[in-house]
Parts: sequence; C-alpha cells; structure tokens
Amino acid sequence: MKKEYDFKKAKRVAPSRVDSSGPKMMISLRLEPQLISLLKSESEALGIGYQTLIGDILKKHVLPESESFEEKMEKRILKRLSGKIKKSKSA
Repeated sequence: MKKEYDFKKAKRVAPSRVDSSGPKMMISLRLEPQLISLLKSESEALGIGYQTLIGDILKKHVLPESESFEEKMEKRILKRLSGKIKKSKSA
C-alpha cells in the first residue's frame, strides 16, 4: 500500500460546481465515441468531470429553473396527447 500520494496533478473543482443535492444513481448510457471525446475535452477545459458536464447539460434541458420536472413532463404529455387527438379527428 502506498504511504504517500502526489496530488500535484489533481484537478480542482470549484465549490459552486459541486452538486450536493444527494446521492446519484448509476446508469449505463451508450453514446457515440466522438461525442464522448468532445464532452471529455470540453469538461477538461472547464475543469470538471465529463459526467458532471453531461449531468449539467441534461439538467439545463430537462429541468428549466422556471418549472419543476413534473410540470415539464405534464406539458410534454399534454402536447403529445393533443397531437394524437388532432390526428385522429382529421382521419
């Protein structure tokens, strides 16, 4: 067991970038290699982990600050249902 560690190359994370909202759920996600490479490059430039970056991107698009996840999903469901109703009426 190593008694001494070298943290000179360790990345520092800004306190504002640390998400303390609770435990995370592990999932498996398949993405194109080019996309992963791009996300990793971007996350390195920002000084954060690529999984944190992916989470931030998803939150921004799925959970806008003005409405809750439930409200957003309800709007999507209603929009989808209204489209199906319009299609059935025109048929």
